[in-house]
Amino acid sequence: MRKSTFVSVVFLLILIPALSVFANEFDVTGLQFSGSGWGNRTAQFSISNLSPDYKWVVAQINVAFAGPTDGPVRTFRQSFFMDPSASLKESLPFIIPGNYGKGIINIKLYDVIDTLDELFESQVFFARIDTLNFSVPSAVKNILDAGLNAPIFADRSEMFDNQFHRLLVYLIAEGKTAAEIARMTSADTAFVNQAISLLIQRNFLAGNAGKIRPAFAVIDPATLKRLKPDIDRAIDDLTTRLAAAMPAYDSLMARLVKENKLTSDPNNIMDGGSIVHHKFPTVLALFLWDRLGRNFVNDGTPFNIFNLSDPCDADMGKFMSLVAAGGQFVGNSFYYVFSENDGYRFYCGVDNPDVVCTALSRPMTGLRIYYQWEFPQKYAPDFYNYNPDKIEPFLSLLDMKVSPPALKLRDELVDAFAGDKIYELPGARYWAWNLIVSSVINRLEKEKVLSREGSGVYLLNKVTD
Repeated sequence: MRKSTFVSVVFLLILIPALSVFANEFDVTGLQFSGSGWGNRTAQFSISNLSPDYKWVVAQINVAFAGPTDGPVRTFRQSFFMDPSASLKESLPFIIPGNYGKGIINIKLYDVIDTLDELFESQVFFARIDTLNFSVPSAVKNILDAGLNAPIFADRSEMFDNQFHRLLVYLIAEGKTAAEIARMTSADTAFVNQAISLLIQRNFLAGNAGKIRPAFAVIDPATLKRLKPDIDRAIDDLTTRLAAAMPAYDSLMARLVKENKLTSDPNNIMDGGSIVHHKFPTVLALFLWDRLGRNFVNDGTPFNIFNLSDPCDADMGKFMSLVAAGGQFVGNSFYYVFSENDGYRFYCGVDNPDVVCTALSRPMTGLRIYYQWEFPQKYAPDFYNYNPDKIEPFLSLLDMKVSPPALKLRDELVDAFAGDKIYELPGARYWAWNLIVSSVINRLEKEKVLSREGSGVYLLNKVTD
């Protein structure tokens, strides 16, 4: 086939002499894959139970891409029961995500007591590593070299951790057809159409009068060039004005403490005013995001970038974007509001924090995966209560010193995403403001105007004490 020219396959059999006791109880033969290209595949093999015991076996395939940057990783698992001396033919479905570079398929078979238990290397009785190499076609090399970047969290989701889905959205935005995309990316046409169907199903692509288009903001090089001067001006202006406002902030705090209108204890978490002693989360979370950011991105209305989703699945809906540029043009901050027991809480942070994701389901159709998620200890959120009345004097002070920010940029965004691109405006606004906030905070830290507190991830809870 024409598509096989960009894939080379190397098979490596891994022997595990230390596990010979387990290996002698099974015979595994005929392992082969239904194909070596991107998409849905199956691993097929025959297995015999050579022992007189009943056995539970877990088959696991790990697919990972190695390279200068982290590539997509997928894990697939299936268990089956074997009678004494039984022989079975098994098929394990798995997916090779669309990515270039070196792909590694690692299959292991485990002898287990309980299929719900944690798997250990000491239980492995068969393992094999297959290596695939997908060369970058010349037609898309310049695009990939320049960068195609999704927002933080979304860039690690299974929808957009791979190069092909990013390329697909970008090329569709450029008006390319499925056939043209298949030729440019060296992908099988069936795989391209399958990916388009999946992204339509997940509402990342939309159809209008028979024409497919991205359902979120795509920032192409021309748009970035147009917006960058206003973004740079907003960054410079906000940084300068916030730095200049800090002495007045400190004076206000000292006066309110002296007048017994504000707690003097910065660690009194039960007092909704104590957070103002912590300038980093106050400026980042309460001012730049919950005050200015809400106005800039969503016209003052609180918003949740993960509505009906989470930081692992990271379906950002209308706040999603794709930037055809390097990572320096994508912010590393985040903000999203969620309600709990009729309250008002929001997460906010910087530095693209890791998230521990445990998939609760993995449909082979590619539909939404549901996760149990948490921030690891390194990024455990610092919790703050805040009382809007007690923090308002500080936010009003900062408002007076820096507002109104980035008005020209807001106008430019409206012009750039007018007409039939109006649906892209929320994602473009979130992208632009995230880039501004990330750059401003980074500069304020470097200039020692602000000092980061805790993990850099914050969970804020509104109270009325």
